[in-house]
Amino acid sequence: MKLLYSLFCVVLLTVSVQSATLADLAVRNCESFNEYSSRLKMVADSIAAVDAQIQKVTNTVVSSLPPLEPKGEFEKLADYESRKADYDAFVKSKVEGQIAGYLMYKNECEVIYKKIVEIQSQVLADAMASGNGNVSPFSAEGEIDLDVLLKPTSKHVDEYERRIQIIEERIENTDKEREVLLTRFLDSYPRLNPKEDLETEQEFVARRTVWQQTGDSLYSSLLKRCDAYRERLVLGISKLEGFINEVRSLHLWTYAKDASVVLGNYDSEKEAFELNVLDTLNPEVPFAYAGWLYMPIDKAKDFDRTLTGFDVRVEFFNDPLHTDHGDLYAGVIKMDLTHPSFEFDYCGKFMILDYSHEEGFEQWKKRIKKMRKNLK
Repeated sequence: MKLLYSLFCVVLLTVSVQSATLADLAVRNCESFNEYSSRLKMVADSIAAVDAQIQKVTNTVVSSLPPLEPKGEFEKLADYESRKADYDAFVKSKVEGQIAGYLMYKNECEVIYKKIVEIQSQVLADAMASGNGNVSPFSAEGEIDLDVLLKPTSKHVDEYERRIQIIEERIENTDKEREVLLTRFLDSYPRLNPKEDLETEQEFVARRTVWQQTGDSLYSSLLKRCDAYRERLVLGISKLEGFINEVRSLHLWTYAKDASVVLGNYDSEKEAFELNVLDTLNPEVPFAYAGWLYMPIDKAKDFDRTLTGFDVRVEFFNDPLHTDHGDLYAGVIKMDLTHPSFEFDYCGKFMILDYSHEEGFEQWKKRIKKMRKNLK
């Protein structure tokens, strides 16, 4: 039967429901708890609309009938009550003739409502039995593919930070959805029918106990599933943070073709020239290195310290400092310095260049120092 009878199709349901049928609403064709909550609300709204229409029709019928004459001065009470009973029966017959279709429809809605509640409870029970915390108990809207997000498929910190933001937003949304879900569950859980006339007190208490225990069990299971899903999201963030640390600790190499190599004063005790290697103009891997280039005194006397042609290759962490002008991989940790005309030894250390004007510099600087320390 169509959701709206042709007799009163314009007065019952909202437009969003008119294309559906009651039978369609009571079919288990998805596994979304929220979907069945929405269907329950649709049916409940329909019942409320029918009740309002029944009251409206009743008022119209009653107002169109001649009123019951009050008890006359010389009329016995028994006669008046008999006359009133006849009048009430007459009014009832008139009203029932007008609302028969509404009552039939309301009864169908109530039957469908109970069926949807049963389906919803079974959907939840099945989900609990599966013990699958990977699937969200919430609406599909805004759902994320966590398995894909947690795969180590990138070597860029930005990518994992983007994924963390996605999960954080999902956690925020699920926290809100959780409250809505629990409220809907409480609102949609079937009410306990009153004690029936032929039902003993013991039977009623037993039925009420089953009703209470079933509701408590489903509610508790729903809570556990919500918490399990949220916990998996939180653990996902921890896993991505681990990926970030791994990516940041990766060592990358590049040739510093524009680096300047400057040999300063010679220290006869160390038998070494002061060594400064600087490349601050590099748009991606700027660095500053200071140390000593060792050379025996007999060779150093005739060595041209203005010599050019050094080859410089630097190793750095895959952890850039983000700036408005691009990423700076300034966490340099090792340098290979060679010259095609002679061999030499050298030592020194890198200085962290000052980018304090850039947002996030201090945090980045602490991280680089910690990673450098861990290498020792």
